[in-house]
Amino acid sequence: MAQDNILEVRDLKVWFPLRKGIFGFVSGYIKAVDGVSFDLKRGTTLGVVGESGCGKSTTSRAILLLNKPRSGSIKIDGTNIMAVGADRMSYRRKVQVVFQDPQASLNPRHTVMEILTEGMVCHGLCKKAERADKAVELLESVGMPADILHRYPHEFSGGQRQRLCIARAIALKPELLICDEAVSALDLSIRAQVLDLLAGLKKKLSLSMMFITHDIGVVQHVADDVIVMEKGRIVEKGPCREVLSNPQEQYTKYLMASVPKIGRPLPPGH
Repeated sequence: MAQDNILEVRDLKVWFPLRKGIFGFVSGYIKAVDGVSFDLKRGTTLGVVGESGCGKSTTSRAILLLNKPRSGSIKIDGTNIMAVGADRMSYRRKVQVVFQDPQASLNPRHTVMEILTEGMVCHGLCKKAERADKAVELLESVGMPADILHRYPHEFSGGQRQRLCIARAIALKPELLICDEAVSALDLSIRAQVLDLLAGLKKKLSLSMMFITHDIGVVQHVADDVIVMEKGRIVEKGPCREVLSNPQEQYTKYLMASVPKIGRPLPPGH
């Protein structure tokens, strides 16, 4: 039922113009996202998987209104954010993101406290006297110590910086958290810790999540439902267990075959 969906995307298209000549006339378009439709059920995690260039990150950036869609509709809680006069300030509170590169995502000139409270100040959710306490609460929620409020991003490891990005993302108490390759830049051991952290926060904060990744193994670990994208289109979608255990499309089978098999016998001579 529609009321069970936190996010509804219909016929979403994001095309980038190809220009040529000194006057920059449009000679064609790159159809990065071309007619994508899907639902995200409230309280669940939707995995979006595909190779680099398939359009999955462009889709997430369109949902975040960082890329301007050519056409289509994006509804959050039944409200079309693409409609004229839509309350986009409220929308940005409801939808937050964790990007792939934590170092590029954090302002190197801001302290941890400034990073964690900037959104709350912008939305009028935090008085000056409350900022330190709010920041400490956020740090505790992602397993970081309280004595780092006045330190800067370059003083932390990649895994710690990503925890700070997650803390910043949940500061506004969003309903939907988009993770765009949020663990792909991390070491395997740190990746598992961050995935467990996200799973715990999802349950604790009643979050819905959209997890963008090229890694089928990550999808198997985190997603309830999955959509598989190729060349800007969805080629297969459904419950994660069903799609990945019995893929119907050749492209999905190809992605599944690329997952390393633990315990696979070594070739003769090795």
